[in-house]
Amino acid sequence: MLVFLSDVHMTDGSSGETIKPTAFRIFAENIRKLADTLQPQPPEEIRLVLLGDVFDIIRSTKWVSANDRPWDDAGLKQEAIVKQILNGILSNNKDSLTELRGLREWAEKKKVHFDITYVIGNHDWLINRYPACERGGSHLD
Repeated sequence: MLVFLSDVHMTDGSSGETIKPTAFRIFAENIRKLADTLQPQPPEEIRLVLLGDVFDIIRSTKWVSANDRPWDDAGLKQEAIVKQILNGILSNNKDSLTELRGLREWAEKKKVHFDITYVIGNHDWLINRYPACERGGSHLD
């Protein structure tokens, strides 16, 4: 089973409200229901493809107070800002990410292979610029 999700735009909360954990709970419930109703047998695999702009690094107001911008050349100062924003996003969206992890756990109990593929978009590409920020999808394991 192949599932696509894009443009979630999780933020650090500094630039407005982010998506609610309830949306992720409903999303995960719908995937579980669909997988349980597939006939004649459940899927062997569920692959969740996140098509960019999941972690929105660009929209943070942290850039306003910095003398560095997302489009500037790579450097230690920019890396520190990206880390700070990413950590804020992970903290601000902890419950939503827990829902995705719960989907993985459900699949494991059902003996269904579960995998997340993360495709970088224009609002989250900076997390791949710096090794310390890791690939975005690794924050979903």
